[in-house]
Amino acid sequence: MMTTYLAVAAGGALGACARFGLANWLKSPMATLMANGIGCLLMGVLAGWLSSRMNADDPLRGLLMTGFLGALTTYSTFSLEALSMFNEGKTTQAAGYIGATLLISLSACALGLSWARTI
Repeated sequence: MMTTYLAVAAGGALGACARFGLANWLKSPMATLMANGIGCLLMGVLAGWLSSRMNADDPLRGLLMTGFLGALTTYSTFSLEALSMFNEGKTTQAAGYIGATLLISLSACALGLSWARTI
């Protein structure tokens, strides 16, 4: 179990560096769009490929999916969870999850910006 935690930490460091490098290279919101798109593509590939080959506690899965892609973008995890709900026939739950994620995320960011201006 500790090996998986270390793998997640190492993957997180690599994913954060990748995100930082992409942002410094592009210096625009396109970096975020690219990180989210690439992360979602890789999350789909890995979820499909790894699901039949290893369990959730496997260090490689933790390194790549939770660590690297989690640090590169949490949008990939959000996308996989929403698609899983749709695939399970939970259309209303998926739509609510998508709407709530966008509403909460945008509202929280706006609130944070507002608070920061008062400091």
